[in-house]
Amino acid sequence: MGGRVPLFGGIVGLRLGRSVRPGDLLVHQARLSRLFPDAAVLTGGTECAGESVLDVERIVVAFRAARSLAESPAAAARPAR
Repeated sequence: MGGRVPLFGGIVGLRLGRSVRPGDLLVHQARLSRLFPDAAVLTGGTECAGESVLDVERIVVAFRAARSLAESPAAAARPAR
């Protein structure tokens, strides 16, 4: 990603299956649907013991430069001590 940070943008079509417990082995799958210069759209789900426990129609992720997230605008505006 070359100094870029993925940021969660949104989710559509989230379906939950049965509950899972601590110690359960979860297998996650994510498929890239579309890739843009500054964002990606993925789809996927999670299985536990071969059973679907989570299904996601669409997740949007935005990519931003890590240096732009390093300091908040408010912190940058404060005078140095």
